[in-house]
Amino acid sequence: MEGETPKQNPEQTAAFIRAEKIRWENRRKMAWVALFAIIFQTLALLFAPAKILTPEKIKVIQEPLTWAYMCESAIILAYMGFTTWAYLKEKISIAQKE
Repeated sequence: MEGETPKQNPEQTAAFIRAEKIRWENRRKMAWVALFAIIFQTLALLFAPAKILTPEKIKVIQEPLTWAYMCESAIILAYMGFTTWAYLKEKISIAQKE
């Protein structure tokens, strides 16, 4: 199961912990990329020249852009939720050991 250290020898446990750390770093990077994509898309829509981004083109890209915003927001919210869940799970397990 993810997040639980398996009962193995110390080398395997160390490899598992390194893999978990890398996994969380990659999730964090993905959330940052999604956030920057949202910011970039918004700025591109606000500051695009009228010749490039006409009202007709905006109507055409409205639906895909809405889906892009929702997907990127879901990535960010999922990362925030899972990090909070992992943090609370760790705090509870520490409290139970004491």
